[in-house]
Amino acid sequence: MIGDSISPLKVAIAAVLKADSAFMALVTGVFDGQAPTGQAFNYVVMGHATQIPKNTLGKGGRECTIEFDIYTKGVTGSAAADAIKDQLLRTLVQTTLTLSTTPAQVCSFVDLDNDSDEQMSDGLTYHAFPRLLFRTFEL
Repeated sequence: MIGDSISPLKVAIAAVLKADSAFMALVTGVFDGQAPTGQAFNYVVMGHATQIPKNTLGKGGRECTIEFDIYTKGVTGSAAADAIKDQLLRTLVQTTLTLSTTPAQVCSFVDLDNDSDEQMSDGLTYHAFPRLLFRTFEL
């Protein structure tokens, strides 16, 4: 039986994103939970996450969602957020993630579960928050 998949999944996602030069050319950082105070824009925070059991053929698995908070600033905030989101999806859809769990798990990107955005009250900060769906399974 497998336990928590969210924490190891976030670690694996951060490693893949940080290693992708095309993605990192668009952002100043990728963070779990919250960005450091004063973080320069544009950046991504892996935020709210859920997991439910998704066992198959006697093997443990999880269906996980993670909300990616994308923060941009300036008059092109919406376009910049869309470019970041597109590269985020491109990077993750091409990657099978290996999670540091016992028993070992792998994860593949499954779907864009939800996509929302908002202009913040300062009129300059833009916040996009796509929620991605992942499926993990025991090896």
